[in-house]
Amino acid sequence: MAQLPNEEVFLRQLNSHRGIIYRLVRVYAYSAADQADLAQEMALQLWKSYASFQGQSQFSTWMYRVCLNTALTYYKVTQRNPTLPMEELSLTSDNESESKEERLELLFQLIHQLPVSDRAVIFLYLEGLSGREMANSLGISEGNVRVKLTRIKDKLKDQFSKYGYEF
Repeated sequence: MAQLPNEEVFLRQLNSHRGIIYRLVRVYAYSAADQADLAQEMALQLWKSYASFQGQSQFSTWMYRVCLNTALTYYKVTQRNPTLPMEELSLTSDNESESKEERLELLFQLIHQLPVSDRAVIFLYLEGLSGREMANSLGISEGNVRVKLTRIKDKLKDQFSKYGYEF
């Protein structure tokens, strides 16, 4: 059976932006099994709502919005707030690449401790979206994005400093 053209376009766009899903599930799901479930749910929701995508924004902006909404819904439905094994993280290393990996893992663990709405803001910031793009994706004003982002960054800096890292 031949694929419909819109399926081909959707799959091509999904494949070119698949990193959005990968990074977002790292923010909202801690275990590998939960990450796989959430990624599958995001792909399903993207496909279900693809017919409503009218191209008035970039595909990636629309994808962020659908995936963020899916992540928030998933989080609420599963009612999970995982306890993260912070004490198991070894922060000393002679190998610089391991140290970078450790810092990245610590960052994800600290993000997991943020309220779910703040996770969306910091995720979009880390993705490199502008204030306007973040506001459009989140459905809030640019001023609100700036305020939230400043508070989140201050909170993360404080937490990082407790583990001996400075910005």
